[in-house]
Amino acid sequence: MSKVANTYWIDSRLATQRVATQTRTMALPSISNTREEVVTLPRTRDAAQTSIVRPSYILTSFIVVALFVLCFTLTGRTRLKLEAAAGQQAQMSGQVEALRSANLMLKQQVIDLRTNPRAIEAAARTQLGMVRANEIVVPVR
Repeated sequence: MSKVANTYWIDSRLATQRVATQTRTMALPSISNTREEVVTLPRTRDAAQTSIVRPSYILTSFIVVALFVLCFTLTGRTRLKLEAAAGQQAQMSGQVEALRSANLMLKQQVIDLRTNPRAIEAAARTQLGMVRANEIVVPVR
């Protein structure tokens, strides 16, 4: 009954088998046909498995680390661009407000120059240098 429940019977069978005394070789065809290359195969199954399994874990971990670095870099760049765009938006909104207030002042001046005679006279004196007919101009240096 204990032999039936033994799950390690395959490993014990492999341990009792004899390993071939000579190394198995396989000749690969070469391109130049002048020399032959000999490839030696691993002697045991364990040696073949360890050479295949370890690089897959290394490759997988390398890919995971590379993806993490890529995501971190892209997130940092995106955050910097977002902050720069927010600064530009704040600057432009301040300029828009300044232009709106200047536009309101100009509209008020236009209304005053069309309706208020005192504003018309003040603008004629200051901007155009006009005087009334009964006034005497004395230049001051």
